[in-house]
Amino acid sequence: MARSVVFATFLLATFAIAPSQASAAQDDPSEAIRRLERQHETIRGELVSPGEEQEQEHDSPDQQKSPREKALDRIKRLEERTKERVGPPPEEPAVEQHLPTVPRERTQFLLNLFGAIARIYDEILVQTGRVGQYYDDLLDTAVAAPRLLHRLLNQPEGFRFGGEYRIRYETLEGRWRRGEAGSDQQVAQRTRFYFSIKDIADPLRAVLEFQDSRTWLTDQGSFVNNTHVNHTDIQQLHVDLVSSNFFGSGLYTELNVGRLNMDLGRRRWVARNSFRNTTNAFDGISWLLGKTEVWSLRAFVVAPVGRFLRRLDEPDTERRLWGLYYESHHLSRMRTDLYYFGHRDRGPFRDFDMVGTRIRKRPAAGTFHYEIESAYQFGDVSRQGRFQHFQHAEGGFTFDAPWIPQIVLQFDYASRGFDSLYGARVFEFAPTGIFGPVVRTNLLSPGLRLLANPTDKLSLYLQQRALWLADGRSPWAGSGRHDPTGAAGTFVGHTSDLRAGYRVTDNLFLQVGFVHFAFGGVPKRTPDSTGDRRAIYAYTSIDVLF
Repeated sequence: MARSVVFATFLLATFAIAPSQASAAQDDPSEAIRRLERQHETIRGELVSPGEEQEQEHDSPDQQKSPREKALDRIKRLEERTKERVGPPPEEPAVEQHLPTVPRERTQFLLNLFGAIARIYDEILVQTGRVGQYYDDLLDTAVAAPRLLHRLLNQPEGFRFGGEYRIRYETLEGRWRRGEAGSDQQVAQRTRFYFSIKDIADPLRAVLEFQDSRTWLTDQGSFVNNTHVNHTDIQQLHVDLVSSNFFGSGLYTELNVGRLNMDLGRRRWVARNSFRNTTNAFDGISWLLGKTEVWSLRAFVVAPVGRFLRRLDEPDTERRLWGLYYESHHLSRMRTDLYYFGHRDRGPFRDFDMVGTRIRKRPAAGTFHYEIESAYQFGDVSRQGRFQHFQHAEGGFTFDAPWIPQIVLQFDYASRGFDSLYGARVFEFAPTGIFGPVVRTNLLSPGLRLLANPTDKLSLYLQQRALWLADGRSPWAGSGRHDPTGAAGTFVGHTSDLRAGYRVTDNLFLQVGFVHFAFGGVPKRTPDSTGDRRAIYAYTSIDVLF
């Protein structure tokens, strides 16, 4: 009951921000000034007569000026008339010189304060850029944010500053992981700060990013590991060489050396994590060559970075990942990806080669879209065998109607020992965090997803997925549960997933989610079952970019 009250309070606080922020985004600066003047009518009455105020309305009739420029001109005239009316402050006894002696000081303070607020307002709602980035898992796309910090520091375009602060409350009732019981909750906090040098020293560029991930309000026995906690660390640090005309070919190329983040294809195998509180990183080299919106080829050799809870991360010198990823956009109705990955680990498993292909047609209003992806792994993949594979198929239709509703039928199959490498799964399955019951291995899962956008700021997401084990005698990945006899069957259960995202301004995002996980025979009948018949997970988050 107490947890429900906490969650409800956090949820109400989240949505309480939205109307006030949205209202602020629609205010005209001159209206804000008039409100300020009304609040301090007594002070202004001593300084400006009604006749003079009327005269001010007709000063500088420049119709080309914006409302903000006219408002700032009005502030300047008010300040000048204040000085004329009040004059220098009278001399007072020394013992009283620390006290304010005339209204002019308070008026000047208010004018300066409003000027600072107006500048911040202008940066948030007018200036845009790509320093910060919010990845919307509901829409499976990245959203650029205003370069607020960069412009407030008055830095040239070649230097980019930015960052992100996200706080999310999660609560879980009902458990399925082996050794866990009761309920769980967590406040996950993530802070990122980004700096880059671009354009001013081309072809040389550089990127530096710090990230701090922490959790609070955890219960005794809470599910906490290095996917939740990773105290202040270097998330990216690389030097780049770029050219828009590689050896006169007209092709774009980019060479990155250092600590990298990568998103490849649909992000199923290599991704910069969004929903998860910590983020994958890789030390090594990446090279990109291509022609914009036609084709691209990326080659890389990296060592995955090992994450530690409370000390600096280090590259895992016994693991290696390398590969080629090719994307072709030559055909408007069919885009094609071809890829190869190699992975080596300390053993005895995770030493394998992987090839795959992906074809798709992008969604558009009034049309059908589809995506098919197949991946195959050869070598010492896992103890379940030397050959593993993954298949994904989806087809959908986007209606050309209010709310732009989209319906998608999905199917995923991953053999019992398939290795999903370093990919993301929130956009396709259930949320992770302290939840995350679905992993792309030993899985058979059909699904139905509905997506709607009632406004350009609000997105709604509803998904129903049924979950089976591909092999009932192999482990249910991520749960610690395994019935080698297969007596528990293969049905894991089904999830009902409802999420909503709201973009308050260009740099403020709100999201809430609720998932009902009805257990099947596997979580109820495997050894050491918790006795629960279902799990309920909910979260609410606030994400601010600066």
